[in-house]
Amino acid sequence: MFGFYEKPNYPDVYMKIHEPNPNGSFFSSYLNQQSVIADPKTGARQSSMVLTNNEYSEVKTMMDVFHRGLSLSRSRKCLGSRYTTNEPYSWITYQEVDEKIQAFGSALVGIMNKYPESERFVGVYGRNSPQWFITQYACFCYSYTVVPLYATLGDPAMQHILKQTGLVILMCHSADLAIKILENFNSSLKVIIIAVQDQIFEDLKAQYSSSVNIYSFDEFSDLGRSDLKPKIPPAEDDLCLICYTSGSTGLAKGVMISHENLVDTICSTMESTEAKLYCRNSVHISYLPFAHVMEQVTSAAAVFCGAQIGFLTGAITGLLDDAEALKPTVLPAVPRVLSRIYERYQNALGNSFLKRYLYEYTLKRNLKILNSGKINRDDILDTLFFKKLRQALGGRVCMIVTGGAPISPELFNFFRAAFKGLIVAGYGSTEVSGVTSVTVLGESHEGTVGAITSRIEVKLADVVDMDIVALRDNRGEICIKGKRCTKGYFQDPESTAQIIDADGWLHTGDIGEWTSEGALKIVDRVKSMFKLAQGEYVAPEKIEVIYQTCQLIDQVFVDGKPEQNFPVAVVTPNFMMGKYSI
Repeated sequence: MFGFYEKPNYPDVYMKIHEPNPNGSFFSSYLNQQSVIADPKTGARQSSMVLTNNEYSEVKTMMDVFHRGLSLSRSRKCLGSRYTTNEPYSWITYQEVDEKIQAFGSALVGIMNKYPESERFVGVYGRNSPQWFITQYACFCYSYTVVPLYATLGDPAMQHILKQTGLVILMCHSADLAIKILENFNSSLKVIIIAVQDQIFEDLKAQYSSSVNIYSFDEFSDLGRSDLKPKIPPAEDDLCLICYTSGSTGLAKGVMISHENLVDTICSTMESTEAKLYCRNSVHISYLPFAHVMEQVTSAAAVFCGAQIGFLTGAITGLLDDAEALKPTVLPAVPRVLSRIYERYQNALGNSFLKRYLYEYTLKRNLKILNSGKINRDDILDTLFFKKLRQALGGRVCMIVTGGAPISPELFNFFRAAFKGLIVAGYGSTEVSGVTSVTVLGESHEGTVGAITSRIEVKLADVVDMDIVALRDNRGEICIKGKRCTKGYFQDPESTAQIIDADGWLHTGDIGEWTSEGALKIVDRVKSMFKLAQGEYVAPEKIEVIYQTCQLIDQVFVDGKPEQNFPVAVVTPNFMMGKYSI
């Protein structure tokens, strides 16, 4: 057929960045068997992938992850940033980053030796930046634990974190963030480092330097540069992160993530995407918060391969401007970000009957080609409807990685069609260091969260309160066992006991089921599902995801009562869209 490959091949944009196997296919050979039974007694499953590659076996800690990237790309670009969208990105190499890590890490050793009674914790607060990256990798290389902070947890959670961890040192992106911490919270802080200097920095020093040691990032690094110390290699089971999650009840809980946890996830992510996610030529755009484990995993996978990482210039509203300048090859995105891009696309498409008809035809045609195991080249219709979108994201996106929340089939299929199948969706949580499953390349079935990733086992457990028997119903609570599972919550044994059972299985609180191909599907949260009067269980999140694809809806909440035979929804309309739709 004119314009299309006659047999499975690789997308053109992918071949410009990666070095594909000429005898292989872009699509996974595991599409029809995405997991296998590991234990017939419990129904536990594991990845069906046969792993013969031992090149990752020497990578044990996050220091090793960086050193691997350093060995692959020593003189190549590592971190890129800019102050305004009117200027080009400025880059530093892996070698230069390593030197900055040694300077900052040496300063940490010198400063922290003054506070021997404190934990080896370093707080980081603010938006993603080269300074955040250098701070946390200095911690990884000198055996300190990073405690990311973020304002959206709320003031009570912030106070709880500062008290529970006893932080004595904090790196803030800006002086105004440091002032908020010092003015509003009680803490043990002795040292504050400011990444970006401005006039407020001088105000901060004038007001607080009598009670707290305040340094600019460069000043602090200079302390270490004048007295360089050798790196202090961490052990595999040493803590590298304490990531606080808001949860559904009570105070924020600090998920303890060890080097082994995070490295296991990174290696498994590379294995489960068959090494098609990152390579030395990849460019990762870092804008999802480092305080969340998804960005920790994806950015570390980029480092693992010696790829480039470019940071957002300002607010998330400037994402497309930065993408145009950076030309990323990998776009990590939560469904909310993809939904905004989709809405913007639909608005620009307009209401012309002919244009809409041709768009729908092209969308369905592209999906049909992908579902048949082929990849379409650009033709007139594909160029007309999707090339401008691809160019808006830099024109070089080889993979969209989505996770953090469920993605609707409509949204997933749109990006599959527009980006020639170059999208994968993952499922996981902070407690499993980010990744449990990921859709295999070429997946066409709607609603799955993919194949079980390598190195773990997953089973469905009975849910007595809901009369769910896993082996009978092929449905149950998703439970995970493996090296990436957290050992628990920091200083919270009670909450830890609620998620890790006596046999070592980590209970996610999510209801899932298996497809005939062995892929995992999420039904809903155990605590979210409710029963109606007729005995039917309703999964509200699935309904909410569907309604949220409507441009006229801003937010939606679905609930129900057991004495009623129908659910109800509370909807916040998008009044601006409604105005233009009338």
